[in-house]
Amino acid sequence: MPKSKFLQIRVDPEDRERLRRAAVSEFLAPSTWARQAILQALERWEDDQAGSRGHLSAKPESSDAPVIRRVAEPKPKPTPKRRKRSK
Repeated sequence: MPKSKFLQIRVDPEDRERLRRAAVSEFLAPSTWARQAILQALERWEDDQAGSRGHLSAKPESSDAPVIRRVAEPKPKPTPKRRKRSK
């Protein structure tokens, strides 16, 4: 089995607390709860895509899938260059 990759997301403190409460209510770690939610949303999206093939609109008429919005990430700060040690 291939090795798993990591996916990192940013959430504000309020959303992190909401995620924690949802996970605790199902006796899961927040990362496990989030992974399950993402995979379920992907399955719904794939089902919607399969059902919309052959139609003019790729958008389903109604969907329970969450709306995913792209948010610009801040540009990473440049890392300072290290000085070479002199011997």
